[in-house]
Amino acid sequence: MAFVIIVIVSLLAFVSIQRLIAASARVEGSQNEMIELNRFLSDLKDVETGGRGYVISDDVRHLQRLDHGVAAARATARRLQALSNDDPRLHQSLSRLFDMATR
Repeated sequence: MAFVIIVIVSLLAFVSIQRLIAASARVEGSQNEMIELNRFLSDLKDVETGGRGYVISDDVRHLQRLDHGVAAARATARRLQALSNDDPRLHQSLSRLFDMATR
């Protein structure tokens, strides 16, 4: 009887550990998505700041910031698209975000 109880408890522990591992992987994926989204928005702010700075001051250095922001935003967008391949809803939302950012 004690052996059966030990086996049952061991199986329950194993199942619980597997669930925790799966949950941890989902949390890590969500955190990576949030980090990349924040990075993308920061890159867009750099683009906007560089463009506004150039319009206001006519200083070419602001265009460098704009160009750097555009390149960084494109790289971040590629990383986000790679992260969203498994989630059609996220992929669709990101497509709309990228369309708005392009405009």
